[in-house]
Amino acid sequence: MAENKIIKIEESKSRRGKGTILIVDDELSIRRVLKEFLNSKGFVAHAVSLAEEALEILNEMEVDLVITNINMPGMNGLELTRLIKGRYSSHVIILTGYRETCTLEDAHRIGADDLLYKPAKLKDLLKSINKILNR
Repeated sequence: MAENKIIKIEESKSRRGKGTILIVDDELSIRRVLKEFLNSKGFVAHAVSLAEEALEILNEMEVDLVITNINMPGMNGLELTRLIKGRYSSHVIILTGYRETCTLEDAHRIGADDLLYKPAKLKDLLKSINKILNR
């Protein structure tokens, strides 16, 4: 019985590839680019436009990392980060186009693992993701 459970866990991990990532951004073009890029790098990426949608997904499945924008309709990315760090085991990277909105120190204070400013280079995002998930 325990052997079957171990096999199922291992199969689940192998299907997830390098990890499961949830992208939360109200800009469709950013969601599409990030999802396609991360899937091409072996991650299983999901994308939503609102923080509230992200919370629904987090309640339904295990997510290794959330990449969230700050400025979105409804709940912003900073509030989302606080909730994630209080309720889930997911790591968080904050993306923002507004340098004055949040500093790396602010991001760390609320529990984020990293902060990148838009337009972020995909290679820098990938480097941050790998660093966080390989700790």
